[in-house]
Amino acid sequence: INFLGYDPAPPPTTFSEKVVSLRRRTGRTCADLARQLGVHECTVNSWERGRHPPERSPRALHLLQALFDEHS
Repeated sequence: INFLGYDPAPPPTTFSEKVVSLRRRTGRTCADLARQLGVHECTVNSWERGRHPPERSPRALHLLQALFDEHS
């Protein structure tokens, strides 16, 4: 994405799309993002698939919101 100078994907609208978009734009793997948020990789995968919202993990949600704000 950096070499293009823009993101060719349509803007994310759902929470799961936003997580995937953030991860891709910042060059992180699911494992990288999970480590940064202090959750298991499966948790990030569940968020990306829309299976479980992050309300169960308020600390991770707070950190994720900060990442969204930083990279929006």
